[in-house]
Amino acid sequence: MWKRSRLLVELEEALHHQSATAEAYLEALDTSMTLLKELSSTRLVSAVTARSPTTCTPPSTVVRSISYGPGSGPNQFLTPWGVAVHPHGGEILVVDQRNCRVQVINPHDGSFLRSIGSKGKGSTQFRNPSHIVVLPSGLIAVSDEDNHRIQVVKLDGTFIRSIGEGCLNYPRGLDVTLSGDLVVADWGNGRLAFFNEKDGTLVKTVDVSGEVMSLSDIAIMPCCWPTVVALCDTLKHRVVFLNENGTTSKSEIGTCGRKGAEDGQFDCPTFVTALPDGGVVVSDRGNRRLQFFTKEGLVQRCVESVSGWWGGAALLASQKSTTAFPTDGVVVADCEKDSLEILQ
Repeated sequence: MWKRSRLLVELEEALHHQSATAEAYLEALDTSMTLLKELSSTRLVSAVTARSPTTCTPPSTVVRSISYGPGSGPNQFLTPWGVAVHPHGGEILVVDQRNCRVQVINPHDGSFLRSIGSKGKGSTQFRNPSHIVVLPSGLIAVSDEDNHRIQVVKLDGTFIRSIGEGCLNYPRGLDVTLSGDLVVADWGNGRLAFFNEKDGTLVKTVDVSGEVMSLSDIAIMPCCWPTVVALCDTLKHRVVFLNENGTTSKSEIGTCGRKGAEDGQFDCPTFVTALPDGGVVVSDRGNRRLQFFTKEGLVQRCVESVSGWWGGAALLASQKSTTAFPTDGVVVADCEKDSLEILQ
């Protein structure tokens, strides 16, 4: 599961080495041959050699756009950011960041259903909301960054509780563990914070400041025990996978990506979403695209944006499917165009 060894990273560096001296080039080539021999018995070598070196041509395209343009009215957005899909009715939930609200969208025709929240510090008010997740109970949790808390509301907008006040420092990414705990990317504190979903009490924290420079988003990988968490490290241009064993200890089990514009490379990735088959989709902001990865860490699809840079992404109604790419598609926030894009 996402076993990307340090040897493979060194091999990639050697193969991409650009030097002005023939001696350095030959040394890099010799290093690459040695590393290939060491890796010849692993899955990683067979996976790398089987992959075409050409840029992938993804079959997915934008088939529908949902927006009435930038603004503050129904179905208008000012920097749509986090996205989630409610598992019960399929409603699309969009964090409309600069409007300080969450918009609920009909998944069938893209029509506006309701707006949740406004700007402020009170209940169901937000300052710079960013990420969103649906809890096992069907309630909705929203990162209220500048109020340093998570707000939990019903789908109809009814306020339930506030989580993490006095504990969190600019919370960002959200996800739910297999046991039902809410996990928060506590960006300002460089850690993961685990909360009881039923009453909002703090269960534990896990320091990740030594592994991640800028903790922008997280995703809990499905069907993994102990829990495997994918951490989106924006400033280091990569996704880090940590094995969290249920206490406060952890171990890095792999990384994906480095700075660049080629397949499998990133330029300030901002969101990571787990796929049902164990892969992930990463919003590669600087390169204006989504990258889909298999559970082995190989690029499966790249979807380029034709309008702007993309924010959060979520699987549509068949997100409980065991396949990686549900036929209903993926919804992604277009932060520059102020719209939602449906990919199929």
